[in-house]
Amino acid sequence: MLALYSILAAFGAVALSLGVGASTFALVFHFMGMRGSAARSEGKPYQRVVYIVLRIAMAVILLVEIGKVILYIQNGLTLEDARAAHTLLFLWTLIVVLYGNALLMTLHLMPMRVGPAIQAASWYALGVLTALPVVTFTYLPLMLSYLGGIVALAVVIELITQKIMRSARAETKTTAATL
Repeated sequence: MLALYSILAAFGAVALSLGVGASTFALVFHFMGMRGSAARSEGKPYQRVVYIVLRIAMAVILLVEIGKVILYIQNGLTLEDARAAHTLLFLWTLIVVLYGNALLMTLHLMPMRVGPAIQAASWYALGVLTALPVVTFTYLPLMLSYLGGIVALAVVIELITQKIMRSARAETKTTAATL
């Protein structure tokens, strides 16, 4: 049983690393696309690969976590125990948010000012949660920290977006003035 859990944990760690890295590159390519049509067309092939890696990582994480729950249940975990395991509940909240946000972004129902921040914060929160040896916080502080992370990332993404847009407008004015 321990060997199976260790194998699942290893697959989960690899998938999480891929997801965090791909999420970071998705943001970078998102910013590149704002710089103009040339940058957008250059980044498209890379963006496709990044989204494929994200989907693979999400699928592996989901399968790994389902496998872990099955192992927990086989070892006597009850529903009451699971509800008391705040870290486990928070982990599943992050997974549900990752899938829900990805679906809403794919369907263009999630505003681009919020969607990338939610996705990045979810991946980074998963990374931090699994990197820490023991998390003793209850669900509410974990959730409040996560929501704070979303807000912070949304602000940072907005500031970067404004800087890119100002830079692009300045380049357009310079190009127009030289013509």
